[in-house]
Formats: sequence, structure tokens, C-alpha cells
Amino acid sequence: MNVDTLVSVVIPTFNRSDFILKAVDSVIRQTGIKFEIIVVDDGSNDDTEDKLSDYIEKGVLFFIKQQNRGPAAARNLGIKRAKGNYICFLDADDTFEVNSIKDRVSVYEKYPQIGLLCSDFRETFLGKDNAIIQSTEFSRRKIIKNEFSEFVKIKDGDIHLFNKEIYYDPLLLRRMIWTGTVVVPKNVFANVGFFNEELRIAEDIDLWLRIAKKYEIVFLSSSTATYFVHDGGITKNIPNYYNSTNTVLVKYLEQNPTLPLYCRKKITEKIASYFFIIGYYYYEKNKYKEAGFYFRKSIKYNCLFLNCYQYAALTLLPYSVISGLRNFRRYLLGLRKTV
Repeated sequence: MNVDTLVSVVIPTFNRSDFILKAVDSVIRQTGIKFEIIVVDDGSNDDTEDKLSDYIEKGVLFFIKQQNRGPAAARNLGIKRAKGNYICFLDADDTFEVNSIKDRVSVYEKYPQIGLLCSDFRETFLGKDNAIIQSTEFSRRKIIKNEFSEFVKIKDGDIHLFNKEIYYDPLLLRRMIWTGTVVVPKNVFANVGFFNEELRIAEDIDLWLRIAKKYEIVFLSSSTATYFVHDGGITKNIPNYYNSTNTVLVKYLEQNPTLPLYCRKKITEKIASYFFIIGYYYYEKNKYKEAGFYFRKSIKYNCLFLNCYQYAALTLLPYSVISGLRNFRRYLLGLRKTV
């Protein structure tokens, strides 16, 4: 490892005072490489700054506070302030594993041409009072083995170097890359740009796709971080999550008009399914106007989505009729269970 290598760890946070110390401490425990920690507070109104006050005063980390503008803006500010050769990302409610930074950055010495490295990770599910309910190892290893093998250009132990064709399957890329395991050379941002600040969700895959279009990427099959799943996660907002993801996918289709037909079909079907999920979310909440809007958008992207026609038609009926039909359906289901 080059002794002059410096890694900048950017931690965006918004009202995560219950988790932030654990995240920062997991970085402080890293060994074998020089690093700096940049915490960007995205307008928190909790005691995040107080929790970090000792570290701030001792110069253990750089603390930047901004008005609430979303994780993309927070990460971008961290990147611009970073002094490191490489940028790592860690959300305030997740943690790095031992030697996480060194193990990932060392891959760049062997394969300096890559523009992004990600790795496997552990998933830990939290319940009441953030108690651990369940923990799983190697969340992505099976996906790589079963679905990515055709894209692997070089397999070198835990290292999987992908060929450029992987860019043409953004759905697989989205499943493989988790931001908490990503390392990007800082000079890459000058060539591809930063996170899209107009997106509050899915801003990460938008950037990873831009990197994958210009650079080779690597997946490291060892686990280097832990992703904590809890009720406060941003992906709990179903309409925002799937709308933002579809914004990225639609943009991708527009920017790649020569995409192979089978890839385009797979993406448009996924877009349709996401719009259906949003529509059904509103349907269950008796917001039939909004539900109908998204059911029709779903049909636009997949005219063979027959189930969607049924729900779209239902939303055109008077509210009282829809409620009556739904109550009758529940009654029939109840009878079936008693038989």
C-alpha cells in the first residue's frame, strides 16, 4: 500500500444520533491505511452534533452542517471537501468491518483502471429499541455467482472484474452495488459528475451507471460493511422510492437508444412493475385518483400487464362502488378461510 494514499470517508447524516457514534467508531478502528472522516449533517434537528462534539473538538473528524437538501447534496459536499485520493461512503446508521478500507483500496493497486469498487456486506435487521432480530452474511454473493457470471472478465480470488457489457444491465447493477461498500477514486468524479441532487432516492445508482459507462468496475466477494435495516430507513416511503428509481431507469433508456431489445424489454417491464406497486399502494389507502394515475403509467410501459387493466378500470368507478366491491371480496375471502 502506498504510504501517501489517503482515503476520505464521507458520512451523510440526518437525525441519526442514535446510530452515528457506532458508524464513526467503526471507521476510527480501521488500520493499515490513512483516512479522514467527513460527517455532513443534512439539517438534523436532533443531538447529532452534541454526540460528536468530543471528536469534533479533538479533530478526529470534520463536521459540516448544511440545510436539509438530501443525501445526494450531503455526499457531494463531502466529496468536494475531501482531500483523499479515494472516496468511501458510509451512511450514519451503518458500519464498516475490520480492515474494510484497506482491503478495498488495495485492489486499486492491482487494477488501477477501475472506476468503482463495491463488495459484499452483512445485513442486520433491527427491531424495537434497535435490538438485533436477525443477521445475514454475504448478502450479494449468490447473486454474483448465479446472475453475473457472464459479465466477469477476470476472477482473482475474491476479486471479480466485470467487462463493459455489465453497463447494459442496470437492474443487475442496482442489485449488486450498495453505497456503503463503494470506493471511487476522487478523479473519477471530474469525468462523470457528482450525485444528482434532484433525486432524494436512487441518486446512487444514477451515479454508478455513469461510472460503469466509462470505467471497469470490481465486486469484492468478501464482506466489508454491515447494513442495518430498521423502521427509520428512507426506502420505507414507497411512492418516493419507486418513483425515483423509475426516474433513473427512464433516463437510462432515453440515453441509450441503441440498447439491445431484450435489455430494453426487461427494463420497461421493471418500470411498469414499479408504477404498479405505487398504484396499488394508493389503492390500498383508498386514494383512487392517484392509484389510477400510476396504473395507467404502468400500462404505458407494459401493455401486456393484464392485472393492471383490472385495477385501472376499478379506479374509474364511483368511490362507493369500489368500496362495496372491496368489502364483498373480503367477505368471500373470509368465507373461503372458514371452509
